[in-house]
Amino acid sequence: ARILLGATIVYLMVGLAFLSGKEDPDSAQGGLARQVAFLLLGGLAVPLILANWRRALLIVGRMWAILLAYCAMFATVFWSAFPGSTVRRFIVYLIVLLVAVGVSSALRNPRQFIVPVVVGSTIVLFANLGFTVLFPVDAWSDIGLEALHTSKNVAGMVAQAMAIVFAASLIALRQPLAFWTVAFLMLLALFFMVLTISKTALALTVLCVFALIPAMVLIY
Repeated sequence: ARILLGATIVYLMVGLAFLSGKEDPDSAQGGLARQVAFLLLGGLAVPLILANWRRALLIVGRMWAILLAYCAMFATVFWSAFPGSTVRRFIVYLIVLLVAVGVSSALRNPRQFIVPVVVGSTIVLFANLGFTVLFPVDAWSDIGLEALHTSKNVAGMVAQAMAIVFAASLIALRQPLAFWTVAFLMLLALFFMVLTISKTALALTVLCVFALIPAMVLIY
């Protein structure tokens, strides 16, 4: 379950676009590599659900709000200009939901989620930084750092997710070495975000990291 969670984090943050020069021509059409990757993730989640089927059913029963949102997303197929692409994207969301149910049914303690999520985010962070150092011409655009991603805005959103993950994880860490290591990773993620020049992502991240998360800690 932890390996599946970490692999899903890495794939959702990076995907396969960088393997084809970052411009992924099959993103809207559902390329074969993309389909195989998502089916593999979904297939790995099935044994987890079957092994913990009672807990999985309990989780599904409590996620009625998410299921309603999924129904609303599926309804958009009927007025979409490209219904085929809409259906394919909906299937992707279903696979993500399948992975979420599988992982959450197998991991019983919220702290068990921290390590794979942090490790997955760390892999993505250093992969982006490494790509930037090794291939600066491909990594930079005229308006900001893209790194492994298709645009600087996507890179900014990924950096935003990583920074929030690291900041939120600090709340649960008690060992000094782990705490300061993750704090350093958070600063690296913020540095990466600044390089993307993604102003919206930076503003939202600063709000979450330095205001909302500390406020939640003080309240709860």
